[in-house]
Amino acid sequence: MKLPNFFRVFHSDDDDSYFCAPLNGTPSLDSSHASTSVVSRDSFDSSGSPTRKLGRRGFFQRAASPPSAEGCACCGKILVSGGKKVLVSRLHALKKKQLGVARRSDGHILREEARRRALIQKFKVAIHSEVEEAERRNRREEEVCRDAYLRDPTLVKLAGLLLRTQQYRYSAVPAELARQIDDFLYARELRIQAYGDGARYFGVFGLYQHINHLRIDIFWAEKTAWWQLNGEDHIPWSDYDDMMSLGFYTPLFTYLLLLVCTVMMVLSFRANGWVVEPFSENPTIGPSLETLTALGAKNTDLVVNGGEYWRLFTSNFLHAASSTFFLNMTSLWYVGRAVERYHGTLAALLIFCVSSVGGTILSALFLPRYISIGASGGIFGLMGSCLSDILQNRQLLFTEKINGAHRRDHKNMMLWLTGDVFTQCFIGFLPLVDNFTHLGGLMFGFLCGIVSMKPMRMVLITRDENRAVSPKFLNKQRRLTSWSALAIVLALAASAAALFRGDGSTSPCERCSELSCVAFPPWAGKYEKWWYCDRCGESYGDATYNAETGEYKALSLTCPIDYSVVDIELDGATDENHW
Repeated sequence: MKLPNFFRVFHSDDDDSYFCAPLNGTPSLDSSHASTSVVSRDSFDSSGSPTRKLGRRGFFQRAASPPSAEGCACCGKILVSGGKKVLVSRLHALKKKQLGVARRSDGHILREEARRRALIQKFKVAIHSEVEEAERRNRREEEVCRDAYLRDPTLVKLAGLLLRTQQYRYSAVPAELARQIDDFLYARELRIQAYGDGARYFGVFGLYQHINHLRIDIFWAEKTAWWQLNGEDHIPWSDYDDMMSLGFYTPLFTYLLLLVCTVMMVLSFRANGWVVEPFSENPTIGPSLETLTALGAKNTDLVVNGGEYWRLFTSNFLHAASSTFFLNMTSLWYVGRAVERYHGTLAALLIFCVSSVGGTILSALFLPRYISIGASGGIFGLMGSCLSDILQNRQLLFTEKINGAHRRDHKNMMLWLTGDVFTQCFIGFLPLVDNFTHLGGLMFGFLCGIVSMKPMRMVLITRDENRAVSPKFLNKQRRLTSWSALAIVLALAASAAALFRGDGSTSPCERCSELSCVAFPPWAGKYEKWWYCDRCGESYGDATYNAETGEYKALSLTCPIDYSVVDIELDGATDENHW
């Protein structure tokens, strides 16, 4: 039986390679291949089946390291896999199939990668579109929310209060102004955190302290907007508050005024011989009328006819009694010190001088028959300036959004200030104390406060200068200041002209004296009252005295009001104290 056309694989130990040869031929090997495993023709039996007569390594024995899957180096006609015999045609078909699958696999991978890239690009476009749509939707929502916030009634109200304008009542608040208002409210929150929500502002001094804190917070919000607009580093609120708190004025004028009034009070008692006059002559418990007149009390006759104009000023440093002295000094300590500390010494000096002199001129004009003294005119002027400051900033001081619980403190302060004014006016019904000085000083002080004390307001920080300041507010403020200054000048000039054109004893309003002095008690008899409001105590006269008999025959009294002479028969009275 003829053997099939198989090729046998031979292994060389020299270079660890394989080579093939046909079965019907004997491989020609040199001595270098002696150790190579071979299969000879004798290895087959008569039926053509291989026998197990092997040399060192048989053909059908699996090698420890099988040959590679590549073709034979000598003929390229056989591939050996795992040491098994394979037909050449089958091996060629398998090789072509593997190469085709490889080529198809590469194209499929490329197509799959292209498809995936296309899908990714599609997803990217879709995601980008969705992101853009979300951004546009967010922008629209932000614009709607911002527009709603800029038109919020609370924000519009705060803008009107801080800028003192009504131009945003029917329009949206500018974004720059909204940021400034947010910074201002943030400063208010930081102040509460720094000083506590339980901090209270008591009295006039507490009121001005609160006004100054509001002014500092407004300035910080403006500065912050300016720093952001110019790209500069801003100062934290705590540092700015400490820096601005050091800018308070020292109330030197108030301390000097307290010292002068105290010295004059001591000098008046010393000039009176350290004696307190009877209640019937000086019900306020103090020196005599003659002593006070000698020290510079207001006397219209001496001012107009005697040329002693300085009495219009010196009477404001005298006090008729210790009770009025302590009351005035207490008011001066709280009101004067607060006004001077937050508005300056010059403002306090101007208010006190104009108010005291103006009030004294009105008193001399309407009450020429009365002698009056006291620093109440200047002190009422300081109270009037305080009322002016409150009136100009009333909306900021009594707004709950800005002040919160402090509104109650300001209301209590207003009650205290009003009570002080009424108490001083009630004391003005006593002799030597003058309500015309009080009310005149209050009026002049109120007008001086409008002139010298500027109201708080926020300035819009923006590159557009036309929107930075409200022209309507500035024009209104200028008109108010100008009219107030004009009213002060005209009132002083008119009252002084009317005073010095008179005779020093006639009042343009005879019944006006009832507003300043009332005989008390009203139910007592004509000669049984505690004090009187006429000038009978200032009357002087000449008595006819007989030295031989020691008797007084007649007395001629001169009235201090109209200088009329009254003759009185004494009927031989001998005691000058019992006529």
